[in-house]
Amino acid sequence: MAFSGASVVIMAVGFALAFGAARLAVRWLRARREARAAEQAREALAQQSRQVRRAAARRQKH
Repeated sequence: MAFSGASVVIMAVGFALAFGAARLAVRWLRARREARAAEQAREALAQQSRQVRRAAARRQKH
């Protein structure tokens, strides 16, 4: 199968664009996943702190 010079350039540019778009999508998804994990960790810490405060309040009552 013979390719002309223009078709090779078009294929190379298409590959580069697809590769760049995939890298951007992966970077965006990774940042989103890390932000979600950080938010869940923050919520877990807040929940734990609330439980600790409530336990301390119960101890002070009795």
